Amino acid sequence: MERIIPIKNKADENGQCMRGATATMGPVFKDGNLRFSYVAPRYNADGSLHTGEVPPILNFRISEKQIRTYLGSSQLLDPIEGIYKNNEFTVGLLRSEKQFYQATILSTTNKTWQPQEVKFTIEKRDDKYHAVVYNEKKTDSTHSTAILVDNILDLESDYFEKVFPETEPKRNLLEYVMEKDSVAPSLEFREPNVAVWTFSGFKPMAVFQTQYLLAKHADQLEKATDWIIDLRDNNGEDYEAGMQLLKYVASNPVMKSNSAIRLNKANLDRWYNQMKPVFINADEPTRHQWDSIYSVLKSKEGSFHNIREQAQDTPPNSETFTGSKKGCCAG
Repeated sequence: MERIIPIKNKADENGQCMRGATATMGPVFKDGNLRFSYVAPRYNADGSLHTGEVPPILNFRISEKQIRTYLGSSQLLDPIEGIYKNNEFTVGLLRSEKQFYQATILSTTNKTWQPQEVKFTIEKRDDKYHAVVYNEKKTDSTHSTAILVDNILDLESDYFEKVFPETEPKRNLLEYVMEKDSVAPSLEFREPNVAVWTFSGFKPMAVFQTQYLLAKHADQLEKATDWIIDLRDNNGEDYEAGMQLLKYVASNPVMKSNSAIRLNKANLDRWYNQMKPVFINADEPTRHQWDSIYSVLKSKEGSFHNIREQAQDTPPNSETFTGSKKGCCAG
């Protein structure tokens, strides 16, 4: 059955449109699997063809040392000023005009961007921050509301952690992003010996989010003799997140069938885009690992290729299996 829900408020820029759609449609679909992303229109509001031209990217020649000197000596800093980082960018966010701030890239692993380019700007109006964020490919920009939550700069779709000056209290960036992600895995302890895992989906980021939860709650998980794994409304995707739990709940090592993929350009691009969120939020060793995998895939373009190079194998996370430690109920 088709259901049409009008969005009454006029949306005159991308971020406002996305926020309106999310606010209107989000409560209707409560399974956590509804996602919004901006796709540039074929035609502009005035009827002209949308060319997809790159918006002007600002440049600001300044070093991290100069930024730290300014931040450490100025007595009139706005709370939002500072050095911020995530797993892709380190930026210096400084006032450039009275109520205007720009985030200059100090270092990045993104090959599209260069140091001294401005990744986003923020304007302060009526004690509220309004951001313009350039997208990853520099093909468009999105307007959003920016808020500073302790040491986390929340740009609605991008998140940064303030590293200088240091602030208290401090939040963990990955934890904060997980709280905002409706399909991120969660873990709670309802009784001292009962751990309840909830996997609403197996998105690529779930691999690292599950790793984080396993490490953070290692002591409690060791003591929990019974695990409940809630997979209701889980529509699958990257099952590697769930594979991390095998050594805790399986009674025998698990053999996994490996697949071969046809490495044409379309499939390589699809694989790259799927793994990009994982790569961006991974640590440096993991990024090197995925760089190596992608290099191999590119070198074998035009053929069938099995990444593991064998039909079946035992997943690495169950190779050290010593016997089931947990009573487990999944469903």
